[in-house]
Amino acid sequence: MVDAARTGGEQPAPVEEDARNALTYLENKDRSAADVKADARASWDRLARAVEACSEEDLVKPQPVQSDMPLWDSVSGSYAHLGNHLTFWYMDSNNEEAAESAQLWAWEIDGSLFATPQAKAYADYNLACFYARVGRPDKAVPLLLESFKGVPTLLDNARTDHDLERVRDDPRVKKLLGS
Repeated sequence: MVDAARTGGEQPAPVEEDARNALTYLENKDRSAADVKADARASWDRLARAVEACSEEDLVKPQPVQSDMPLWDSVSGSYAHLGNHLTFWYMDSNNEEAAESAQLWAWEIDGSLFATPQAKAYADYNLACFYARVGRPDKAVPLLLESFKGVPTLLDNARTDHDLERVRDDPRVKKLLGS
């Protein structure tokens, strides 16, 4: 995407994130970890070369797929997306401490290093969902509040988000969600 945006080339067709994740899983589920890691390294190297080839002007152009966001945001989003997947992997491996570290890494990238108000709100929401999944409403509630301030439509999503199930009965969460 970065090279195509920089050169004006044809962009790949957009694919919904859950569909892309499912396809990636099917393509890789039977491969060795070493092969997946080698491909991931090559992918990150291609991304780094593409970013290095960009000028400052290129990086602030609108994303071809999401025109309300600058191109550079697709780069930061790649790292945060990886952090989210690492979080799920560590959770599946019953390693809550490593999962929290991965989620905090993703939150810092999206919410601090490449912060736009919208990116920070989504980062806060994702971190709140992590804390809700592990049953820590004291950490989830302030992050939810901040996320709703930054992107009010997240409130609608939160009302049905399965990630919030473990804290949904907390009075503070009920108040936030208006339930």
